[in-house]
Amino acid sequence: MTTGHAAGLAELRAEFPVLAQSVNGAPLAYLDNAATTQMPLAVLEAVQRFDRHDRANIHRGVHTLSQRATDAFEQARADLLRYVGGGAEHELVFTSGATESLNLVARGLTTAGISDASVRAGDEIIVSALEHHANLVPWQQAGRRCGAQLRILRPDAQGRLQVDDLARLLSGRTRVFAVTACANATGERPPYEALLACAAEAGALTVLDAAQAVSHEVPDLSALACDFMAFSSHKMYGPMGSGALAGRRAALERLEPLRYGGDMVSWVGSTEAGFAELPARLEGGTPNVAAAVGMAAAAAYIDRVGRARIDAHLMA
Repeated sequence: MTTGHAAGLAELRAEFPVLAQSVNGAPLAYLDNAATTQMPLAVLEAVQRFDRHDRANIHRGVHTLSQRATDAFEQARADLLRYVGGGAEHELVFTSGATESLNLVARGLTTAGISDASVRAGDEIIVSALEHHANLVPWQQAGRRCGAQLRILRPDAQGRLQVDDLARLLSGRTRVFAVTACANATGERPPYEALLACAAEAGALTVLDAAQAVSHEVPDLSALACDFMAFSSHKMYGPMGSGALAGRRAALERLEPLRYGGDMVSWVGSTEAGFAELPARLEGGTPNVAAAVGMAAAAAYIDRVGRARIDAHLMA
């Protein structure tokens, strides 16, 4: 390691207040970033600034704080969609994290309500054997709920997912293919670009769990055959309890909401209701605005440090 590189790492370390402490008589060495990253000062200050000056409910008030909070929330949405390469055909929905995002997709595609379910009895769902439980268990339950068959794309002898193996699994009944961009347990980076393209060509809706990749090798949504991309704030130097589901607007329109309540309706009568357009339709209830602001600040921090620089350090 060069002196300049070491000095650069020391400067970055100084931006994380939590690392200034000692544990067992030695400077804290935090090695659990695959589970949760720490927050740099820029993110902590963005969250604190919002809570000190702009904290209010969004979309519903005409007073100054409500308008400022709404502007901050929607700016965070736009910034994060841009961060993952979203284009005019894409939308971003705030959630509590990648787990809720993936549950929203799994339940939303297999439950009838506002519209017909996209996955029905006799259909097939394919997920890889490398998935985090958050991208496996929701699909297990979805299959049981709607009568669809869950099929598993297994790795080869070297632990890698192969496009040819996926092609053999796909059938005329395949409705969904879900895969990780980076395996939580092993760090394996499957060829998700080619896998998603293969599934999309067969007519399946495609789901990418980008939680482990979004802090360094950020998937480019516009360059992928990807209908839904899930990611979490706490994996990218942002606050806990916040995340997003980004995807094609036409695909998001097919989802049955996971949460019903305030702000996701356009009108409410005694026995029925009308539902808002995206993204509000999928964001029932009061959101964690401060965390959304912090998440956008984290994305800005990553870009300031440099995605390639972070990725190179991880791969060194």
